[in-house]
Amino acid sequence: RLCMNEVNGLISYNNPAIKYLRAHEILATFDQDQVPSSNGLVFVGCADKNRFHDLFLHISTACGDKIHTFSWHGGALRLTRESPTNRTSRVFARLALKEIEDAIEIAETTTVVLTAHLPCTKARLANMHWTDVLTNLWEAKQHAKKVLGHQANIKVVTLLHIHFYNPRTQEERKRTYFFSAHRWMSVRDHVKKLDAEASS
Repeated sequence: RLCMNEVNGLISYNNPAIKYLRAHEILATFDQDQVPSSNGLVFVGCADKNRFHDLFLHISTACGDKIHTFSWHGGALRLTRESPTNRTSRVFARLALKEIEDAIEIAETTTVVLTAHLPCTKARLANMHWTDVLTNLWEAKQHAKKVLGHQANIKVVTLLHIHFYNPRTQEERKRTYFFSAHRWMSVRDHVKKLDAEASS
């Protein structure tokens, strides 16, 4: 299910579907204004040894070092029971969200940052296309807001980290984007079409 715009799982920086998402700011440049962090934040990310440090560095540089961290394979994708990444552990989502709920109280913060990354081996093992990862991240945000919503002033932010390659120079680069989850569903089918056309 890899498209021709991918090499070793890395997405081309010129992938037309990704370019569309950037142009329409569904993937927007990440900066500290998007994440209220004066009282710190709760961070949920993937444990990927090749990409965790880069993502965490982006967040800590923008938001400071008061970061209450959860890291497991699949990151925020694991927060919905129905996620393909939870096919062998359907109780994981409930337990993880309970830990996040406790962390909000322990860390005395109202900001939760949910992240996913591309490429994601956990997603690949679950036979998920990269567009499925974005949909799963949207679902994770909706579910987290529902579960955590009884707590006052909770803000749930979604970020997407992408490990690109440049098809012209063959160089690699890593970027962290603010992911506009609420807008994703309105363009999902179009983006999948763009990706399919590039793969044909």
